[in-house]
Amino acid sequence: MDQNNLSGTLSSVDKYDSEIDFSLTTSLSLIAQRIQPNSKVLEFGPATGYMTRYFKETLMCSVTAVELDPKSAELAGRYCEKIIVGNIDTNPWYEELIGQTFDHIIFSDVLEHLYDPWEALKKATQLLKPQGTMLTSIPNIAHSSIVINLLKGNFDYQNLGLLDNTHIRFFTKKSILELLNRAGLTPIEWLHTQCTPAQTEFKNHYQNFSSEVQNALKNRDGAEVYQYVNVSKRSDQISSQEKIEIPSASVGQGFDVAQFALWFLDEKDSLSPNKFHLYLNGEDSWTYYNMQSTQPFAITKLGFSPTNQPAFCEMKDITFQLEDDSLYLVPTAELRIAKGFRVKSENENIFSFISMSAADISYFIPGGKNIKIKSVRFCMKINRDLNIVIRQLNSLLQLIGTSDSRVFNDLVHSYAETIQNLNLTITNQKNEISSLKTYSATGKIETLIIRALRKLKRILSL
Repeated sequence: MDQNNLSGTLSSVDKYDSEIDFSLTTSLSLIAQRIQPNSKVLEFGPATGYMTRYFKETLMCSVTAVELDPKSAELAGRYCEKIIVGNIDTNPWYEELIGQTFDHIIFSDVLEHLYDPWEALKKATQLLKPQGTMLTSIPNIAHSSIVINLLKGNFDYQNLGLLDNTHIRFFTKKSILELLNRAGLTPIEWLHTQCTPAQTEFKNHYQNFSSEVQNALKNRDGAEVYQYVNVSKRSDQISSQEKIEIPSASVGQGFDVAQFALWFLDEKDSLSPNKFHLYLNGEDSWTYYNMQSTQPFAITKLGFSPTNQPAFCEMKDITFQLEDDSLYLVPTAELRIAKGFRVKSENENIFSFISMSAADISYFIPGGKNIKIKSVRFCMKINRDLNIVIRQLNSLLQLIGTSDSRVFNDLVHSYAETIQNLNLTITNQKNEISSLKTYSATGKIETLIIRALRKLKRILSL
């Protein structure tokens, strides 16, 4: 369920083509992590076979699949022992598979596309081995972004996402439980992916409403659940130890669109004990975050990546709580940045910057002193709207005077990466971008670099 903005018309082959990224909490990664090696798998709707390939080549599984689109089936079939081409609603796939049983059966973003998902899931359950698992991922129609759209009087279908224009059925947490129950299944794991309204394809924002409405929107079970991902077993085979209480989903647990801050206190080392991995709410409004240590520790340097995606960010009130509970305010003027660019702010106490991918920011304690801290607190807002990022980048380009400028040198070093990360999809810009990459290869000639930067400025002037 790709949330990126797309232009043009997507073909049935590439519309649902995707990749598994195990560094992110996505429906694909959650499902793939629960497939046992050397198992027998039945996959419904494999599309072009992005998961199927992982099952076969990495996990050495035997995969049978059912796929509607013949072209996709041809691609996915390379990784299958058997692939059945046809409509899950009407094609007699069950008759072809009756008598066989499987360790895992997968409906990943499929059931919402069926006229009768209840019957399809019920039939598939009969093909499970006694201790086999059914894995499903289903979008949540009760997501806050949908509710906000309804408050605006909107229910607009999209190419992809929560309101994919090929969705026929819509589900909430309650109706998913009813779906599983009617199929004779009981969940043994109840998982989800999560993102804020601002991170969805609708780009909605809580702050457009009064505080009372904001609280009502947020304080619902599953308000920011994008997809429910479930692992179930046949109800007649499940043990009392395997039965679970269905958990509630509070705001801020995990994201389909990864949005996090990574802080290294003293040493930028992934093995450092003083490392904090912090999820951000993704809202373009000031929010306070706090990282508390179990015990005070000494630092001489603060290093952090405030976001892992291209964004226009603003920070203020970066504060250490010291061992004696006094406060140490980090001066924003002394922060250093790499993999991003500082933007001049009207308020000198606000640190404004563009993160190109994962900006690295550091602050050294004056005189190399050790100070003992108990916690770090900061206030931040983040805007991932690419138009905002582009406008801010364009402002930076206008400030470039000579090649002696540090901003100039930094931009020359990373402008090609900038184009890639901004993911400009307007068709008539493709040749210009290709030309910029050519200039990048001849970057030793300053004249060509300057010409390339001017061209970049023109492209980014929307």
